[in-house]
Amino acid sequence: MYLKVVYEIVMILLMLTYGIIVIAPQDTHPQISNEQLEFFDWTVMTILAVDFAVRVWKADNRITFFRKNGWELIALIPLDPSFRFIRLLRFIRLIAFLRTSPLAWHLIRQPALLRILAFTAVVITWSSFGIYMLERGENERIQNFGDAVWWSIVTTTTVGYGDISPVSLGGRIIAVFLMITGIGMIGTITANLATHWIEYSSKQVQKPDAVEEVKQNLKEWVDRLETLNDREYELMQQTMKMLRSERPKKDPEDDDER
Repeated sequence: MYLKVVYEIVMILLMLTYGIIVIAPQDTHPQISNEQLEFFDWTVMTILAVDFAVRVWKADNRITFFRKNGWELIALIPLDPSFRFIRLLRFIRLIAFLRTSPLAWHLIRQPALLRILAFTAVVITWSSFGIYMLERGENERIQNFGDAVWWSIVTTTTVGYGDISPVSLGGRIIAVFLMITGIGMIGTITANLATHWIEYSSKQVQKPDAVEEVKQNLKEWVDRLETLNDREYELMQQTMKMLRSERPKKDPEDDDER
C-alpha cells in the first residue's frame, strides 16, 4: 500500500512538472535548455511506453483495446524540441500521462469534481477579464492578461500575496466577490479531493470479491439490456453460464430426505 501511495505521488508530481513545461513558453525560462527538455520528453515517453505495453499485455481483447486507446501511440512519437507543433504533442503526452496514475485518472472521471472545477474556472475567467478591462492602464501591476489571471487565482484561494491590488472601484468589487466565494470553492475542491483519495485508497486495500464484481457487471448489463450491442450481449450470456456452472450442485440425497 505504501509503495502505491509513493507511486501515485511521484506520478502526479511528474505530471505537474510536465504540465508546466507544456503551458509555460520556453522563452520565458531561458535557464532550461533544449537538452533538458529533450531528456524530460524521453523520460515521459519511456514511462508511457512501459505503461502502454503493460496494458496491452493485460488486455483481454487487444483489438478493442487498440480501438479505444490507439491514440496514445501519437504521444510516443519522438520529435525534436524545435518542432513547430511540439507543444501540441506535449499536450497529448500530458493527457496520456494521466493514464499512468490510477488516482489521477479516477479523479478526472468524477462528475461532481469536474462540475466544481468547471464552475471555479468560469469564475476565475470572468474575474480575470473584468479586472483586466477595469485596471488596464490604471494599474501598473497589471500589464497583461496573465497578470489578471494570476491575481484572480491568488484572490480566489485567499492567499493574498499583495503583489497586485486593484485600484478601481469595479476591481475592488470583483475582489470582494472572489474573497467571499473563493473560500467556499477552494474548500469544496479540497474536500472532494480528500474524499476521492480515501475512497480510492479503500478500494485498493479491500478489493471486492471477483464473483461480486462479475455480478455487478451482469446487473449493469441487465439494466441497459435494450441498448446492448452484440458483443456485450454475448458476454452477458457467457457470464450467466459461468455463474450457473459455479453454483453448488444439490445433493440427490437431500431431495430424497425431503
